[in-house]
Amino acid sequence: MQEQPPTQPPSSQSGESNDRLWAALSYLFTPLVPIIVLAMEDTKNKSYPRYHAVQALGFFGAVMLFEVLASIIFVCGSLVTFGLLGCVLLILFFLPIIPALYYAYLAYTGKPFDIPIVTNLMIQQGWLKRM
Repeated sequence: MQEQPPTQPPSSQSGESNDRLWAALSYLFTPLVPIIVLAMEDTKNKSYPRYHAVQALGFFGAVMLFEVLASIIFVCGSLVTFGLLGCVLLILFFLPIIPALYYAYLAYTGKPFDIPIVTNLMIQQGWLKRM
């Protein structure tokens, strides 16, 4: 009798898939998922999910800074006028969703990328090491 090939993928392939999934989720559900990734024994010692979890936390910090500035602009703008300017400024609050989705896609596909300014700052501070 001939032996049948295994029907399930090897564990190394599924582990890489899980690492990519954790990396992608880090950008979509930050800061909760990155903290979970950094706390879990399975992922905190692996370079790929750890790198993206730390980078996602940096991205979260940049988004919070952007949101504070956008809210200041929104409050000042709404004091001046309640018309079209208020609606346009409200869009500013939802802009960070677009790069978060893009970074999650790149992390899931395994393509290397840097977040402009954020990644370089985190490397200079020693919080992140280039993969």
